[in-house]
Amino acid sequence: MGLMVLAAFFGLALAPAAGATPGPANSSQNVALDCTPTLGQVAQLYESPVPAGSEVILHVSFLDTNVEDAGNVGYWALDTLFFTDTFWQAPDGSIYFHLSIVGTWTTYAGALSPNYGVTEPKTGSGLLLQEFSGHIITTFQPGSRPTSGFIGVFNAGGSKADVLLGMYSLQQGNNAFYDSDGGDIGPLYFDFTPPYPIFLSFETSQIYFWDGVPADCFAGGFAGTVFLGDVVT
Repeated sequence: MGLMVLAAFFGLALAPAAGATPGPANSSQNVALDCTPTLGQVAQLYESPVPAGSEVILHVSFLDTNVEDAGNVGYWALDTLFFTDTFWQAPDGSIYFHLSIVGTWTTYAGALSPNYGVTEPKTGSGLLLQEFSGHIITTFQPGSRPTSGFIGVFNAGGSKADVLLGMYSLQQGNNAFYDSDGGDIGPLYFDFTPPYPIFLSFETSQIYFWDGVPADCFAGGFAGTVFLGDVVT
């Protein structure tokens, strides 16, 4: 499902993995979906709380613009995303994180829809909500960079022209600030020398709205992924 803004600190490409379980595609009638599985996935993010004694080491927000959103067949939309991210260091030295994203997507007539690759009949835009949570092993090394507050506005360098090329084999994707689909801020704050960061757990839940109703819902993690619907304008 083309939700993919990755966990911006880690440049994680979160388009659905092969074998993701599809639900029924929506249509131009834009029937509202039951996103209960996705919302349930969000709730699960909090079932394994950050361990007692953990310390907040990073709590920042930032705005990303011109983010090409990854679907199953290609980048399908341009996003503007506002991130609020919190990282904790646990007593054992490992790191927990929660990323909350509110944004908008815009797709264009001729682009391919995120889940099923349907040609978009017209230009459209809507709201998106995303949550990411996880547990990793790496080293926090912010240097002199701010560790709290708003850290700026970034331009991922995506373009309408690139989205309209339709398929990954023809597209360039985000070409500035971003690595793949996700914000490459991670190396500014954490050790990215291979094999780091090592992911011990990861969960995401995302909802895309079209015409005021949920059109595309996605939930995933190490246990697999499931998506419902599609965004067809």
